[in-house]
Amino acid sequence: MTAAVSSSVVSSSVPTPSEEKKEALPAPSPADDTVEWVLWKHICNKRFNQTEDEWKGGLKEVSHFFAHPTEEAFHMDLHHLPLPSKSFFLKTTRNSLGDHRALAKHTEYSLFQKGVRPEWEDPQCVGELFANHFLPPELLDRYWQELAHGVMEGLIDHRHVCGIRVVDKSKGKHPIYKLEVWLNTNNPEIIGKVRKQAMACIQQDEHYRFNFHFRDFATAAAAAASHSHESSSATSSN
Repeated sequence: MTAAVSSSVVSSSVPTPSEEKKEALPAPSPADDTVEWVLWKHICNKRFNQTEDEWKGGLKEVSHFFAHPTEEAFHMDLHHLPLPSKSFFLKTTRNSLGDHRALAKHTEYSLFQKGVRPEWEDPQCVGELFANHFLPPELLDRYWQELAHGVMEGLIDHRHVCGIRVVDKSKGKHPIYKLEVWLNTNNPEIIGKVRKQAMACIQQDEHYRFNFHFRDFATAAAAAASHSHESSSATSSN
């Protein structure tokens, strides 16, 4: 009787060919659609004319976000996403003499897919959709958050988006900010599609409306190099 039971146990522990095949297949992962995003801060010690080393030296990783853009009704809680109004130039930060109270040091933010750095030199970064505008602090923060929700929740096609940035482009006493959506392609059809998606994500105030324009990084870099060469030549000839 004991032997019979033992034999039964042994025979049941030997997998059949079909079971072996099932065991060889990898188990499906519920996180296959996860897209990891990295929040970067760029601490600027001076507002203009930064060298490449100064730029890269001020770029720091802050935190990581894990999104599931293909899931229906997926929503990111971004209450802890840094707000640009806390560090950007604002009219309200002037003192009684009209001078800007804040130091030249300020912070800019980038939210990029893991593996992509917020730099033109990264080979995955081809160009950007950008918009320059003055915005009140509450709209500046809201537009930035709405773009972040868009790229992480699947409202903007993340397959073509390297990341988004919010940049302080203020000069003198005139605050102006720049919203950017960096792309991994310069395909006109895809650019148009992502532009429409980005515009749909931002609930624009009727008094502060804008549109996104595209800039190709390679073309912009070539133009900058040509301008620098012409300036050098003009200086030499003088």
